[in-house]
Amino acid sequence: MPQTKHFTSEAALPNTICSFLHFAHLSLINFESGLFFIEIPPFLLIFKSTQENFKVFIKLTNTFLYGRMVNNDMEEVSIREAYNKFKPESCVFVISNDEQGKASGMVAGWNMKCSSDPGMFAVSLSKKGYTHKLIRQCKEFVVAVPNKELEEVVLFFGSHHGNEVDKFADSGLETEKAKIVSVPLIKNATVNFECKLDKEAEAGDHIIFIGEVVACHINNDKKVLFNFKKKDGKRDFGEF
Repeated sequence: MPQTKHFTSEAALPNTICSFLHFAHLSLINFESGLFFIEIPPFLLIFKSTQENFKVFIKLTNTFLYGRMVNNDMEEVSIREAYNKFKPESCVFVISNDEQGKASGMVAGWNMKCSSDPGMFAVSLSKKGYTHKLIRQCKEFVVAVPNKELEEVVLFFGSHHGNEVDKFADSGLETEKAKIVSVPLIKNATVNFECKLDKEAEAGDHIIFIGEVVACHINNDKKVLFNFKKKDGKRDFGEF
């Protein structure tokens, strides 16, 4: 049971208090008979909306919320630990062709929309991988957004090297011909972006490839797969 504090007084200022609540990212639990019930765990604040109480409320908020934020034992961590705080994150297939026109690819967690006019999409790929070599040679690539149906294929693509196995044949992943680029689309993906390489940029141990989107395709009945943190050593996925 949260601790309870009561505040009462006269002149009403509900709009001002509501604005402050919105600014402070707090929840207005209830408004009944001129009383506000506001939870700042472990406290439940109950007070009338008044000039005097608004000042008291600000002081309480600074004490219970901001004071605790400043003193919440923030610690310095590694870059990997910090990046993990971004999860859940979307992951995508990045597909391109080798010199013989054979498709291969990988799963990339670092991806982003970066322009709508013209449409452009960027992916950040490790220099240790195989797919970045294909994109440099082919100058085209497809970004395909997976869903729960493709979870096992995502795991397969993310744990095998394209220069050692035929990822498409071994996973049974279905493809279909793209409209403009030579790289195939993933048939059951939620979204497919056909991209022509516009530019690349060195980024430490990764290379950022920016592609102009020349065609898009969607499956309206499918959702988007998100990668959560690992659970018991295994990747955990959710669909939204």
